[in-house]
Amino acid sequence: MPSLPEWPSPATADLVTFGADGTGDVGELHAIPVSAPVRADERTILLSLHHSRDSLARLRARPEVALLVRAEGCAFTAHGTARIAARAMAGAPDWCAVEISVSQVDDHREGGRESRDGLEDRLGTLRQLAAVRQRCRVAAGGLPTDRQEGAGPRPGAG
Repeated sequence: MPSLPEWPSPATADLVTFGADGTGDVGELHAIPVSAPVRADERTILLSLHHSRDSLARLRARPEVALLVRAEGCAFTAHGTARIAARAMAGAPDWCAVEISVSQVDDHREGGRESRDGLEDRLGTLRQLAAVRQRCRVAAGGLPTDRQEGAGPRPGAG
């Protein structure tokens, strides 16, 4: 396994836990935003979760997790197992420290570096597709158009 990439602070992340459904299946996926994940070493990530989070109960029942990390010049998903490293953090007793032992890293940068080539073109294409789908729904008797709602034309629509 390649080691975890370095990332600048601050980073944002989404923690995905699996709902234990009692059947042996993965169950439902649950994703929550977490702030300030920390790279402890080449295979370990630390983060904090508030005691009120249902994710704590899910990771106790099924420790398999995925963490999508996004920061300047960096985007990857770390897969691994999580454990509660500390039930209360110094200076923040309502927060748990969670340690993720990473077994796999999926790098979401193209060619190992972030690619912004063609980003505006891709966004434009997606916006056009969304507009076409909206018109199809209206034609099928679904949602009202922006003009029917009184919203006026959208910038770039036309």
